[in-house]
Amino acid sequence: MRNLLIWIFLLTAVIVLSESATETIPSLTSEGTPLLQVHFIDVGQGDCTLVISPEGSTMLIDAGLNKEFETVMKYLKTLGISNIDILIGTHPDLDHIGSLDEIIDSFKRFFRIYIPLYAKDTKAFRYVVEAILNNDLQITPALGGYYIPFGSLVTLQIVAPNSLEYDNANDYSVVVLLRYDKIAFLFPGDAEVTSEREMLQKGYDLDVTVLKLGHHGSKSSSSMEFLKAISPEWAVASVGKGNRFGHPAVETIEKLQELNIKLLRTDELGNIVMLSDGATITIITGELENVIHEISSISFSATAPPSETAGVH
Repeated sequence: MRNLLIWIFLLTAVIVLSESATETIPSLTSEGTPLLQVHFIDVGQGDCTLVISPEGSTMLIDAGLNKEFETVMKYLKTLGISNIDILIGTHPDLDHIGSLDEIIDSFKRFFRIYIPLYAKDTKAFRYVVEAILNNDLQITPALGGYYIPFGSLVTLQIVAPNSLEYDNANDYSVVVLLRYDKIAFLFPGDAEVTSEREMLQKGYDLDVTVLKLGHHGSKSSSSMEFLKAISPEWAVASVGKGNRFGHPAVETIEKLQELNIKLLRTDELGNIVMLSDGATITIITGELENVIHEISSISFSATAPPSETAGVH
């Protein structure tokens, strides 16, 4: 209970920050066009997504289990990332925030930290709270409808949670919509059908190109109604090989097949990286070394639609 009270204190002590990001890393370009980078980092049965804006701002959504900290840090260091502007812990499950406390202790300063208005009395959650306190940081509560400052070329909006109380803890998940010109990504954390229904009822513009499957592709997420409404071309499942949950669920895979949504899985492909100029997407997969090699040599047409240029290397 003491830790939950500390968490409430943190939520009531949110500071107002300026509307400009902190330092950036050099941006990646193709034929003079700045590229958006979305890295679905392979952390086994967990979630960790790195986003680098066309202007070089950085966002980390979740950080996987605590045992995956070295994996995440190696990935970030290899890309030359020395700061994270936006840090999001979608919800307090261990496979999402297990390494978040060490990420906070390592980077120490962030432009903003977003976490939902939901506390869970677990070691993992307490460690995150303590890391925030120990580094004199504060958080911005994540609520649907708010926009996150992330440069002038992309739009970053929180589209869930849209209620203050849920029966299912997964529905507290922070869901982020990222749009770069004609390309859009949706990152739902572990949001399930109740949250999906609320997002549709709110009338958000959820026509997206890429969906990171909610709850690792569980049958309790990615309802047919939701998939039809958002009509993604690609779906990404962040899952571990032979995981005991059976993720992604057979039911989810069948729905994707019925709707002709192409599925990419970290348990089969390793890291999954998507580069976009706002009109096209190029996909790179594999071990970190392969990702770095392919990024350094990537080029693609600026006029062809995503389906014609997107491909697994």
